[in-house]
Amino acid sequence: MGTSLQEYANALRHHDWWHMMSDDGSVVRRGKAAEAKLVGERQLSRNHDRLWTLAVESNRYAMEESHWRFAGAYLWVFGVKLAPEELKTKCMRDNGMPDWTKILALL
Repeated sequence: MGTSLQEYANALRHHDWWHMMSDDGSVVRRGKAAEAKLVGERQLSRNHDRLWTLAVESNRYAMEESHWRFAGAYLWVFGVKLAPEELKTKCMRDNGMPDWTKILALL
């Protein structure tokens, strides 16, 4: 059996997206192995693939709206459905970015 969508969402949220920038070779190796596993698991379903795409956009390209799209998709995986503006109203930091402490409190 493959990774559940909730497990996959959590793995994406906790992944070290900048492992390749480390001076520590063991961090780079672990990060590459973890990312390879995530890439393989994205093929489990269309929802896994979509979460992967949103996580990459959010963490590698760091566009503000992509952070919110990933946060909304993360909540959706756990059964919480909020309109984008409602999510921003409830969970925005002063800098305009998602506050994950507030997001997780919605679960």
